[in-house]
Amino acid sequence: EMASELVEASRLLVINGIVIKYCGSAAALELFRAENPLHATKLLQYVCRHYCTDGVLSDALNLTDAFVHLTRQESFVQLLQHAAASALDESTSTTLLKEM
Repeated sequence: EMASELVEASRLLVINGIVIKYCGSAAALELFRAENPLHATKLLQYVCRHYCTDGVLSDALNLTDAFVHLTRQESFVQLLQHAAASALDESTSTTLLKEM
């Protein structure tokens, strides 16, 4: 039981760090609810819009690992859709593709 509590605490810390990084500390304290699947879906969508941010792929994959209803394929597709929809310079697209 202690091990499962530690795993859950670790999962929540990872999620909290991602919320703070992309949405700010106020959102982590007041707005985001980890137990709400819709919040997780919206957070993944929001994170993937920041495809130029360092570590975005890792953050997106951490979210898919933290929530059973999110998939890794979904995060890849969203990141690529946002990148393709924008006018990327060559270095940005190269950086994103290297992360993948």
